[in-house]
This record gives sequence, C-alpha cells and structure tokens, in this order.
Amino acid sequence: DGETALPLLVALHGRGSDQERFATFFADLHTPARLLSIGAPVPEHDGRAWFTFGRGWGGAVDDLDACVPRILETIEAARRAHPTVGRPVVVGFSQGAMLAYLLALRQPSAIGAAFPVSGISVDSLEPPDLDPSAVPPIHAFHGMRDEIIAIADGRDTVAHLRSIGVGVDLTEVPGATHWIGSEMSGVLLPELDDALAAQSR
Repeated sequence: DGETALPLLVALHGRGSDQERFATFFADLHTPARLLSIGAPVPEHDGRAWFTFGRGWGGAVDDLDACVPRILETIEAARRAHPTVGRPVVVGFSQGAMLAYLLALRQPSAIGAAFPVSGISVDSLEPPDLDPSAVPPIHAFHGMRDEIIAIADGRDTVAHLRSIGVGVDLTEVPGATHWIGSEMSGVLLPELDDALAAQSR
C-alpha cells in the first residue's frame, strides 16, 4: 500500500548479499512500516558489494564515501513517492553497518535512528565539525563469535564514538557469528520495532 503514511525502514545489506535477500530478515517485524532495501552498486559473484579492495583500503574508503549521497538521494526519492511518518530508521549489516554509522554521523537530521550490525565506523569519513548532540540514537549489535569483523573492532568503534561525545549503545550477542541468524534477530528485531513505533508517535 503506497498511500498509507508509515515509518520508513532503510536496510543496507552486507557484501555478497543483495537487497532482496536482506529484506527477508525483517519479515517478522510487528510494527507497520515501509521497507526500503537498497542494493549496493558493485556486482560481486552472486551478490553485491558497497566497496571492494581492488584499489586497496584507500580506494575502499573512497567508494564508501561516494555511496553516502547516493543512499540519501534514494531515501529522499522514497519519501517523496510515499507518505512517511517520522524520520527513517536505518539498519545495516557489515559493509552496510559502516554506512549506517556514516549516515547517522554525517546527516543526523535525515535519520531517526541507526542500527549498525557487525560493523565499524570509518574514522576518516566522520565529519570534522561533528555536533554530538545532533546525532540520532545509534544502537550497535555485534556477535561475540563474529569471525569476519571481530567483536573487539566493534567495541573499539563504540569506544571511539563515545570518546568524542556521541551516545552509542552496544549489544553483544553471545553465540552470534557474522550473520543475522536467530540469536541476532532475537535481540535486533524488537529494538527495530520500538524505533519504528517511536517514529510513528
């Protein structure tokens, strides 16, 4: 139903997945919402990526940086096309989590809440004139058995952001690997429900 005013959930998948597969993780949400699952620009094997390492870490950071305005344009197009209540709630996994952090830090007025899952923030892309009081709620989730992005790296990101005054919650999920499996979904989806409901009020 494209005419009902609903909160907007923006979903940013991880490397190797795509927008259709990632959308299935949110089928069990209870809060009525419109889902905007965005596909990354780089085809890779049977999925897509927001960046690769073909040009080294510097090239990956440049590619990540270039994605931010494109994602914001896509969000705005969705908001123009369909009535939306509140500000978008962003959830991202792995590479998508990096973007969820960046969207909240660089365009805080455009985001209602951010949920980075199994990811980190890239310090060099954070705005130098950041106003921590303007940043929307950020609630990070990380599996304690993550074999791709270590839980220590997730903790370091949260510690760094807290050190510059940004309020960040971190939920460490026992048993969860680098995947949104049942352990992760069990704690993540209720928080997304609450955030979407808050945008409806």
